[in-house]
Amino acid sequence: QEWSALEACLRSPLPVTWRFSGNDERAISLRASMEQSLLPLLNEQPTSLPWYPDRLGWQFGVSRAWLRGKDRPGEGPEGPEAA
Repeated sequence: QEWSALEACLRSPLPVTWRFSGNDERAISLRASMEQSLLPLLNEQPTSLPWYPDRLGWQFGVSRAWLRGKDRPGEGPEGPEAA
């Protein structure tokens, strides 16, 4: 049973993650732009990684295929309106 649980865990999809490299004004400005312009448009909200400094690391709890619109035909992360 333990092996089955481990195998199921290993087969589960990982979240999409990204980070803004550097800790300078450009990285902070890009993060602020994303938070103000892009995040309000999304139905699914990414979250900042609590252990990454200055909210420059993020994760999105969807698959890469879903993010590209391949898992849900006609829908991307911004919902059916964008299709």
